[in-house]
Amino acid sequence: MQEVYKVISWHKAGTTFSSRTTTKEDRWEFIGQIANEEIRSKYLYKDVSAITNNQSPFYYLNI
Repeated sequence: MQEVYKVISWHKAGTTFSSRTTTKEDRWEFIGQIANEEIRSKYLYKDVSAITNNQSPFYYLNI
């Protein structure tokens, strides 16, 4: 499943209401909401490899 989110704020991993846990101190998580339809239609299920070099299955783009 894919989704596009608008990030509201960034937090050190494990400091929000997330149920996930991590032992890595350099991890971050965000609080956000699903992006509006204009942004979702531009990026949802699209290939964004040309604008990122991330090898992770998650991409964080500043749009």
